[in-house]
Amino acid sequence: MRLLLAMLFLPLTTAFYIPGFSPHYYQTGDPIPLQVNKLTSSKTQLPYAYYDLPFFPKPRNPKKASLNIGEILRGDRIMASDYELRMGEDVDCKWLGDVEINADQARRAEEMVREEYVIEWIVDNLPGATSYITQDRTKKYYGAGFRMGSFVDGKARLHNHVTIVLKWRAAPTDPSRKLIIAFEVYPKSIAGPPGTCPPVLEAPGLPPFELAGDPALITYTYSVYWREDNEGPEWKDRWSMYMLGGVVSGGAGEEGGSGSGSGNGNVIHWVSVVNSCGIVALLTGVIAMILVRTLKRDISSYNAAVPPDSESLETETETEKENGGAGWKLVRGDVFRPPRHPGAFAALVGCGVQIATAGAGVLVLSALGVLNPSYRGGFLSVALLLFVASGFCSGYVSARIYDAFDGGRVLRNALVTACAVPGVGFVVLGGLDLVVWAEGSSGAVGVGTLVGVVVGMWGGVCVPLVLAGAWVARRRPVLVARPTPNRQTAPQSQPQPWWTRYWACVLLGGPIPFAVVFVELMYILRTLWVDQTGYYYLYGFLILIALILALTIVEISIIYTYILLSSQNPDWWWRAFVVGAAPAIWVFVWSMVWHGRMRGEGWVGGVLFVGYMGVGCGAFGLVGGMGGVLGSWVFVKRIYGAIKAD
Repeated sequence: MRLLLAMLFLPLTTAFYIPGFSPHYYQTGDPIPLQVNKLTSSKTQLPYAYYDLPFFPKPRNPKKASLNIGEILRGDRIMASDYELRMGEDVDCKWLGDVEINADQARRAEEMVREEYVIEWIVDNLPGATSYITQDRTKKYYGAGFRMGSFVDGKARLHNHVTIVLKWRAAPTDPSRKLIIAFEVYPKSIAGPPGTCPPVLEAPGLPPFELAGDPALITYTYSVYWREDNEGPEWKDRWSMYMLGGVVSGGAGEEGGSGSGSGNGNVIHWVSVVNSCGIVALLTGVIAMILVRTLKRDISSYNAAVPPDSESLETETETEKENGGAGWKLVRGDVFRPPRHPGAFAALVGCGVQIATAGAGVLVLSALGVLNPSYRGGFLSVALLLFVASGFCSGYVSARIYDAFDGGRVLRNALVTACAVPGVGFVVLGGLDLVVWAEGSSGAVGVGTLVGVVVGMWGGVCVPLVLAGAWVARRRPVLVARPTPNRQTAPQSQPQPWWTRYWACVLLGGPIPFAVVFVELMYILRTLWVDQTGYYYLYGFLILIALILALTIVEISIIYTYILLSSQNPDWWWRAFVVGAAPAIWVFVWSMVWHGRMRGEGWVGGVLFVGYMGVGCGAFGLVGGMGGVLGSWVFVKRIYGAIKAD
């Protein structure tokens, strides 16, 4: 079965690319707009809009591009520029403008060069790219963006001249129409004369433009070269060069730099998948042994020992004790008692269902190529939309669980489900947004956007959907939570071993699932926080790991629940949730260790890392806790439903 599953997902392991837009054909001499976006740094995690910075020439006619919600949330600020590009027309050198900066602005530019800021430009929906070569010298790949400057001999050099290389290919049906298939940028620092181009651009010993913290006049120039390319990727595959960079690149560097070998990436992923499948097979074998051997024998002996005319749970329990029985069968009258704080418990499980539904939708769309880098901000936009739409699932599941606990305040429970967890998330993200805003970054979300998200999408759509889901759940028959009746008297508390404590649940439930996701976690962390010039695209592998992880969490929760019940502890609800959520705590702790080893500058980047990873791991914990509870619930109902009842 697992082999069949792997074969089914094999075509998805490299996540093909579905173009988000129709090809744009150009004739020779057609003007082609060059748009500027923002500057980003893996050291600070603070993006800045290109034209908000004082050391770049301002456009004569500023024109903003329309942005979707995802682009706004990721700090994009796309605007038209004064760079003039015409299809097929080379420009050896052209003056763009002079910018005079004072000492403070010069020091700010020097600081951003030191922080390795990368500039993002866009032509024909392609980001300007820095080209790299793999270490084995067999493949060329792109990193999105190019460095603002470089440090040589302890001095900051600002890149004020760029050589733009645009590669094109003729349309198959009409050679006069041309398609852009690559956009490469080669920056250079030149201390040229103001108001004009340098006499020569490639002369040896040409002095660079250095920032020394003093007032200066910066002269910006550029060159444009068109190259026909009939051997590289076709238009529909032009993003593949950036995809390769997301796997093998070790970070933005100088042009022509090299990264690690690309051939080892898929091998490492497959080894991780095979090891994870081995873990799942082992856990499945343990559960099969419990179900087939231990439980079957226990249930048969229990049913044979209990008299058919027994009148109460107490009588059956005494009979079991007299026959030498012990363990999980002795708590059959207490195991289905509602947990402490049943409303909060149901709300957390419901929110876990909501996040899992939205996450599954995003992963599937990404693996199919519907969400791809050409759709800027699409990942965040669709994720937010699916999260809001999944509010119905959250309300439905939460209400069903709450009804099973004989809860009487359904409306209150629905409101808690709709507001508690999303509210905490919005508060944390809002606090991080204030930090970003205080730094003057374009990553800060405006008041209008916040009002639109909170009031419009959350209050106007998500909350009503949660209430609608709860209303539908109330009209359905009450979920039977217990196949055996509860004991009339509450159980007496007994001393419990150390491994039943909640901190022990985290220690015992986290290591194996963490080992399952470790390899993929390292790739994702590097893509999100270090190598931001590449794109993560191995969503097929990610889906496989997610499925294996889900099975692992469910099986570990079942095993722990069985051991807990065997020790005559019926309080399994919250412990099953904590065991399922434990991998998220392990991931968060490891991410803090990983971040401490990475290079970084300033406290803001550390705060943003802790905040965003906390929100992400919190969502992961809710999904894992939901899986642990539902899996254990099905298991407990199954084993106690097989016991002879009155």
